[in-house]
Amino acid sequence: DGTAMNSIAVSNTLNQSWSIYSGCATDSPSEHVIAGATYEGVPHAAIARIGPAGALWMNKYYVPIPGGVGYSRATSIVRAQEGGFTCIINAMDDQIPGISYYSYLVHLDEEGNVLWSRGSTITATAMSMGGLVQLETGDYLAIVYYDLLAPEILRFSLTGDLISKSYCQSPCNLQSLHGFMGAPR
Repeated sequence: DGTAMNSIAVSNTLNQSWSIYSGCATDSPSEHVIAGATYEGVPHAAIARIGPAGALWMNKYYVPIPGGVGYSRATSIVRAQEGGFTCIINAMDDQIPGISYYSYLVHLDEEGNVLWSRGSTITATAMSMGGLVQLETGDYLAIVYYDLLAPEILRFSLTGDLISKSYCQSPCNLQSLHGFMGAPR
């Protein structure tokens, strides 16, 4: 009926703002994992495991860029069939001419430690990956979208290697394709 059954507040010890972009369930019915960004002068990707009493852990992920550490956010997270969680982290580097954009597919263990990470980059055109789902085969589908270019659906292997791309062309003709609804089979 649209009534919230419960809510929690998410904050950190420095009282920095937190933006939530995605969430997923854990094996425990009373816990969830949320992905987003925390602000420390610039946004940094952050993921937290939340229980009934609040955060069980909260990790920030600093994305290295040539000039230091870039703006980043975790835009999508799913419970992985093989255990742990897989997420998308997007980052931007405005420290060098021609602004570069980075997107990473990152696999985490139950405590939020990075087990593997696969990334791609593009210069001058804004790029970021949006929705993420895992297929029954174990492969992942992610949506990547660009400024002024058609969105693409990318298929990754269980270990994050790119398998294929599918461009959104006519008659698709969508202005933006940011996420998946439900889980494809």
